[in-house]
Amino acid sequence: MIAIVACDSAWGIGCNGCLQQPVSSDLRRFRALTLGKVVIYGRKTMDTFPGGRPLPGRTNLVLRTRDEDSSPNCDYFSSLDELLARIRTMKQAGYQDSDFIVIGGGTVYEQLLPYCDTVMVTQFESMYEADVWFPNLDCSPDWFLDTCGHWLEEDGVRFRYLTYRRNDIA
Repeated sequence: MIAIVACDSAWGIGCNGCLQQPVSSDLRRFRALTLGKVVIYGRKTMDTFPGGRPLPGRTNLVLRTRDEDSSPNCDYFSSLDELLARIRTMKQAGYQDSDFIVIGGGTVYEQLLPYCDTVMVTQFESMYEADVWFPNLDCSPDWFLDTCGHWLEEDGVRFRYLTYRRNDIA
């Protein structure tokens, strides 16, 4: 599995249910990387999507902790075990590990990071107010920085793309 995350310089990923810095070029990159894939996320993350609806052009798997109205074009799971069973079934049907992309939020990242072998990070140069964080991969012996892009800038926001890979010994 792959995880995709946008975070600030202190690994903050959100505040008050919103992205810290929505950057148009990064959102376009996210769309390109996830289109036609299986995206896995929590119900609170879906609330941040336009209209609170599932992402079009993708298979949406949503982990949620309580029953509520379901959205069409989504499969809902009330436990990690149920979600992992569905992923196993999809792999038996021909899906590859790289077809599954974890996109948030904090609790879902925490639960599924042990199953990921790649994390694609959009890192903002600045630190922003945050109430949700991604694990600091730089401090983990399980991960190494594989690629580090050049700093880019859009509307005064500096960011770069990083790719972390799981250590073979992890």
